[in-house]
Amino acid sequence: MQRKFSLDASSVNVLKTVGVNGDFATIRQAFDSVNAGAFSNVLVLSLLDSQYNEPPLFLSPSETAPTSVILKPAGVFIPTITINQSTPADTIGIFFENIRQIILLNLHLETQNALWNSALCVSEGVSVVRLDTISLNGGTAITGIEAEITEDNSALIFRACKIYNVKSGISVRGWPAFTLLHSEINHNEGAGIFLEMGFGRVRIIGNTLIGNDAADAGIVGSVYSPFCVIDSNTISNYQVSGIAMEEIDGSSFVSKNMFHKKSSNGKQRLEQLKTNIANSFSKKLPTRNERLQHFKSRKKHLQKRTQKNSAASSLFAIRNNTITFLIGEAGISALSVYESEVDISHNSITNQYGADVGIYGGSLEEVPSVAIEQNFIRNVANGIFVDIIYTSEDVGSGTVNINSNNIESGNNGLYFPDVICRHASMSMNTVRAVTEKTRERRSPTQQNTFTGDIGIFTQMEGVLEADSNSIEGFASAF
Repeated sequence: MQRKFSLDASSVNVLKTVGVNGDFATIRQAFDSVNAGAFSNVLVLSLLDSQYNEPPLFLSPSETAPTSVILKPAGVFIPTITINQSTPADTIGIFFENIRQIILLNLHLETQNALWNSALCVSEGVSVVRLDTISLNGGTAITGIEAEITEDNSALIFRACKIYNVKSGISVRGWPAFTLLHSEINHNEGAGIFLEMGFGRVRIIGNTLIGNDAADAGIVGSVYSPFCVIDSNTISNYQVSGIAMEEIDGSSFVSKNMFHKKSSNGKQRLEQLKTNIANSFSKKLPTRNERLQHFKSRKKHLQKRTQKNSAASSLFAIRNNTITFLIGEAGISALSVYESEVDISHNSITNQYGADVGIYGGSLEEVPSVAIEQNFIRNVANGIFVDIIYTSEDVGSGTVNINSNNIESGNNGLYFPDVICRHASMSMNTVRAVTEKTRERRSPTQQNTFTGDIGIFTQMEGVLEADSNSIEGFASAF
C-alpha cells in the first residue's frame, strides 16, 4: 500500500529502548509494533545492547506510521545486528517501506546467508534514507544495498559507510538525489555502484572502491542529472573500467516511469561500452556535412524529449580520482553527455595489462564547455579518445580545454576526430609513445602489441591553440 506523508510542526520524538530491560527485547519486536500502527510522528529506537541476533527485519506499516524512524545506539558504542535466515524463501536481510524517513546511525550489520538478493532494501513509500557510520557485511549477498524506484523518493545520503563481502555494492534506480561520502565498498562481481536515476543530483566523493581483480567496474550509471560530481575517489583492481557513465543530460527531465521497464545490469552496460569503443577506433571519420547533419538531428531529438530548467547550473565532473584496473576497456568513460559542463581532470589512471583507452568520451553534445586537464595515464593503448564534442551548432560559443595531461600510450596519445567549438586549447600536454602489450579480457594469455601511431590528432571547427606540447616516439606527432 503506497501512502503520502506530511511532517507536522507539532511532531514530537518518541523514544523507545531495545534490548535487555528495554521497552522491546528485540529489534524484531520493535518493528512488529511499528508495523501494527502503534506509533506516529518521529520514533527513536535506542539500542541498549552490543549484540542482537534477529530474523530478517521488515519495517512496513500498513496504516498509521511514524514520519521518521531513527535506529541508533544508546551510548558511545557500535552495536552488531546479525540477521539470520529464517526460511529458504528469505532473500532480503533488512527491508524498509512506507516510512517517510529512515535514519541508521553507528551500527554494524551482519547478514548471515549466501542467498540474499540484497542485504538491505529500500522500497516504496520511503522519501529519505540516511546511513551514517554503518558497516555492512553482506554475507555474499548479490547486492549490499538496493534502493528501488517509487513515486515518493527524495534523497539517499550515505556517509562513512563500509560495505563488504557482497557481489555488488549499491544499486540505485530512479532516485532524484544520491550522495555517497567517505565510504568503502569491497566486492567481487558486477559494479561497486550502479545508478539508473532521474532528474536530480549525484555526489560520489572521497570513497574507496575495491574490485579484488574480479569485479567489472567501480561506478556504472545512466543518469539524467543537472549535477553529477564524482570526485576524489580511489577505485582499484577492476577488470573492465573504473568509471563508466552515460546519458548525462543537464537540462532534461525524464519521467520516472521510464525506469519501470526492465533495466540492463552493469555487465550489459560494460559489454556495450566495449562495443562502442571498438566501433570508435575502426570507423571512418565523418565529413563536416555529415557531422552537422548528425548534430541537427540530435538537437531535434533533444528538443522533443527535454524540458528546460534554465535556473539550474549543469555540471558533469569526474575529478581527483585514482583508478587502477586489471584487463580493461577504459579507465573513465562518459558515453553520452548533453548540455552540461564537462570537467574530467586531475585523475590518475593506471592499468596492469594495457587497456584500450585511459579516458573515453562518446558524444559530448551541446555542452557549454569541456575541460580534460592534468590527468595522469599509464599503460594504455590510447590515452584520451573522444568521438564527438559539439559545443554549438554554428561554432558561435563554447570552449574546449585539453591541457597539461601526462600520457604514456602504445597507439595514440590525444585523439579528438570531431570537435565543433569557438575556441580549443591543446597545450602543455606530455605524450610519450611506449610499447604496450594488452591482454584480452576473456583470453588473458593472448597479447597484442601496439607501437606509437599519432601523438595528438584533432579534426575541428573553430580556433585551435596548441602550444608547448611534448610529444615523443610517435610515427606522427601532431
